[in-house]
Amino acid sequence: MALQRISPSSSSSLDTRLIFQLCHEFGILSLQMGSQQSFVVLETCEHGEWITAGAAFKDDNNYSADNDLHVDIMVQPALKRVGDGGQDLVKEKVLVLGDIVSLKAGY
Repeated sequence: MALQRISPSSSSSLDTRLIFQLCHEFGILSLQMGSQQSFVVLETCEHGEWITAGAAFKDDNNYSADNDLHVDIMVQPALKRVGDGGQDLVKEKVLVLGDIVSLKAGY
C-alpha cells in the first residue's frame, strides 16, 4: 500500500480500515454535494432554424434578447450545464454563449 511506503512507521490494520472508511465517506459526500450530478452539453443549431437571441446563442448584430433570429450559419456551439448539482437534473445554465450569423431578425 502506498501509505505504508510513505510513512516512516508501519500503519496498523486499524489505521488502514479508518483510511478506507474515510475515503468512502468523502466519496459519498462529494456525490451528495453535486460533483457528479450534472453534465455539460454542446447545443447546436442549423441553417434556417429560428432561435431566441441571448438564450443560448448571440449574433454580432447585437439584437435584443427578445428577438427571434433566423440562423444562416452557426460559428460556435453553446456550452450548457444541465442539472443544478443537487437532485434536479432539469435546470439548464448556459456557460458559454454560442455564436451565429443570422439571416434576419423577427419580432
